[in-house]
Amino acid sequence: MKDIITKDTMCFACGKANPISLGMRFFIDTDRSYCSRFVGRPEHGGYQDMLHGGIIATLLDECLSRVVIEEGFLAVTAELHVKYLKPTPVGEELLIRAWIEKSRGKLYNVVGDITLASGEVCAKAKAKIFALNEQSFADDSVQPDRSRIGE
Repeated sequence: MKDIITKDTMCFACGKANPISLGMRFFIDTDRSYCSRFVGRPEHGGYQDMLHGGIIATLLDECLSRVVIEEGFLAVTAELHVKYLKPTPVGEELLIRAWIEKSRGKLYNVVGDITLASGEVCAKAKAKIFALNEQSFADDSVQPDRSRIGE
């Protein structure tokens, strides 16, 4: 299982070798939140130049689960609740953020949001992320860019 998560370059959200990947890359902000930036393309749209809700959920799911992976665990989403607050435009840079609210054993309650450059929050999410086992990372495929802290 460890090799799948650390070497899988075909992930839909972040896989470097996946031609239809969303191309997510990650960094840790100064407030210690786990972050990614994303600009939706027209093919990610749902209705009238708005990002499809499934893409929004995918962005949040990936970022929220990565918080637990950053803790050193192979992790899977057990439950995800997304609240769509306003239409999210295609073609504008989005900031996806996530942080751990609390943990108990191997179950992590993680929260996050998606904001526009203006600071407006488009969507919020809560997730229960289950840590399967400790892991060591064999390559950079799931490592955040620590050189960009506070970007």
